[in-house]
Amino acid sequence: MTLSQNALTTLSAAKTSLQIPLSDTTRDSLIELLIESMSAAVESYCSRAIAQRTIEDEPHEVCGKKISLDQYPVSGLTKIVVNGSEIALDNVTLDSNAGIVTLPLSARGVVLVDYTAGICAGQSTTSRDIQLAVWKWLESVLSRESGEGITREQLGDYVVNYADENGWPPPIVCSLLEIYRAERV
Repeated sequence: MTLSQNALTTLSAAKTSLQIPLSDTTRDSLIELLIESMSAAVESYCSRAIAQRTIEDEPHEVCGKKISLDQYPVSGLTKIVVNGSEIALDNVTLDSNAGIVTLPLSARGVVLVDYTAGICAGQSTTSRDIQLAVWKWLESVLSRESGEGITREQLGDYVVNYADENGWPPPIVCSLLEIYRAERV
């Protein structure tokens, strides 16, 4: 299996983080599957594209000049169609960090937008804190699978819970990703 462009880390980086020798290939397929799953879970948790991708025909009901794109930051606009007519992009203003498009004239109706958005352009540009979140989530899944990890200890009436069994994603992952969560409703 080859990792997709949306994978937020590499197999070798994940194995190094998990302290699995690179020469041990017995679980590579599982780890790659989990990398893909955890990358999608990170994007779902953050409610935005982390890995850069092209979005096509994203629909917006517009009444005015401004359009709030679903994904941001935006690295480029490809096409905007207002009520079936494509408009020239050189007349459009883009706040790329916020994903806000300002049309040259007020529009009313359906606007379709094609654009490229995402925080990182690929695995090599994924920030260390996002990669660490993926690695910690992988570690958590693998430790649950193998039954490793102490989640609770009890001595008489004294109980300490180290992890919420229902808490998902793990708290460290939430902390690492908090700054990337979408701010818009």
